[in-house]
Amino acid sequence: MTSLYAITRQESGIVLYPDGDMIICNWVGIQGMPKLFATAVTGMGEALNVEGEPEQIEDIATWLQDKDHSVLYDRNNDYSDLSEEPGKIYRVNGAYIIAPDNWA
Repeated sequence: MTSLYAITRQESGIVLYPDGDMIICNWVGIQGMPKLFATAVTGMGEALNVEGEPEQIEDIATWLQDKDHSVLYDRNNDYSDLSEEPGKIYRVNGAYIIAPDNWA
């Protein structure tokens, strides 16, 4: 697979990298893992390897509390709305990909 859209069937979500950097973005049209470059999100076209099956969680904000993270990009200020938001978590190329259930 080459896009998070192909994996999640959603246009947007959260990428939590192993180093704790986190971006919340629309990933439609991005090939490879979304990366923050200057003030835009882009991809490098690398292959995406899904590790295991997705996990359903009931509250994304609670799940994130246990993770050391720093929000680098959140254009629509969605981070504050994650409380009690259910979603699926995928492991892709070592990162957590979070697809909130109520997002497109």
